[in-house]
Amino acid sequence: MVITRMKEGFVIHHTGFICTELNEKQQIDIAMRIFKEKNTYHYIITRSGTVINGNSIDKIVGHALNQKWGGDEERINRDYIGIALMGDFTKEGWTPQQLLGISYIYNSLIKIKKSKKEVILHKDVSYTSCPGSLSLQIISPFLIYKYKELQTVHNKDCIQQDDKIYLQARVPEKLSIVKYTLWDASLKKIIFYV
Repeated sequence: MVITRMKEGFVIHHTGFICTELNEKQQIDIAMRIFKEKNTYHYIITRSGTVINGNSIDKIVGHALNQKWGGDEERINRDYIGIALMGDFTKEGWTPQQLLGISYIYNSLIKIKKSKKEVILHKDVSYTSCPGSLSLQIISPFLIYKYKELQTVHNKDCIQQDDKIYLQARVPEKLSIVKYTLWDASLKKIIFYV
């Protein structure tokens, strides 16, 4: 089923398994498997900040099951965008790049009026501990970060898989004003946070 109206907001998840020892390629491989095997999230963000869009935001995916909110059981899955961060935040920490990835998705979709501004945690709507110790107080300051985009198709740090190219962008040393960079794997854009 396809929804063509504006989404109510975003639900933040973690993938639920420890991945501090996994490299970027391994995390991307796992994310791609999650998208193929399960109809769960719209986006997954690796620990280095690679943003992977696995499902259209108009598609209803089952990212918030076992809901606390009464009434319409599909409300959260239908009306909210599911964003998952790689990791298990009951046992490991998140990275600033992951939080900036949330900010990038949030600001991009707000800007083009695809979603309203509400951000909630999975544990606030379902009977779960997901996303562990991550809280809205931690996420909220990152939502106001400004970013710039750079379209690219080539980079020496790219990873190619299944005819798709993913890039782990590195911050050039001489650009000290740049705090973080992310990679939007779907749009092939480097995202600079200043």
